[in-house]
Amino acid sequence: MITSEHVKALEKFLGEENLSYFRHLKGLNGSVFPVLKLNSAKKFIPIHPVGLREGMQIRNWMRVNFSEFTEMDQNEIEKYAEKLVEMAISDK
Repeated sequence: MITSEHVKALEKFLGEENLSYFRHLKGLNGSVFPVLKLNSAKKFIPIHPVGLREGMQIRNWMRVNFSEFTEMDQNEIEKYAEKLVEMAISDK
């Protein structure tokens, strides 16, 4: 479902600086959308996953710019967003 049109549009939307950011994340832990764990001892809260705001911004951008993503549920579009970013950073 992801086409070269999607990849090129995302590359233009993010720009080289942000593509480098996602390459860096991928290099650090193997994922462009890593799940972070808060320091529970310091914060006195249970450990729980914290996603990056950038993922939400990309999913919202996908919905606004491409009609094929508008009706997808959160889990489905998140998979496509991750794949799209992966394709965009490997394109260079």
